[in-house]
Amino acid sequence: MEKRKLLNLLLLDAISLRPVECWFLILISLFNLAKDAFGNDDVAEEWLKNHVPGDRTLSRGLKDDPTYVAVENDRTPATYGINVAPGIL
Repeated sequence: MEKRKLLNLLLLDAISLRPVECWFLILISLFNLAKDAFGNDDVAEEWLKNHVPGDRTLSRGLKDDPTYVAVENDRTPATYGINVAPGIL
């Protein structure tokens, strides 16, 4: 392989590596699980049996931030989380 083609190939690999790496990191972070205060995984079915509609429970969020998980009126977990201000806990 010519030197010029080899250097072009190395340059292309170096440029494209970071976007590909970020893409896979985003896909992996989509599957983060909610955790309780002790670090145990929250299972949705089990959690919903113990909570009534409108109830909020403190849980760990995506970056281990304290987040409240709410129960909707149709007994499903809310699609949003309520972040707790850092100075409160």
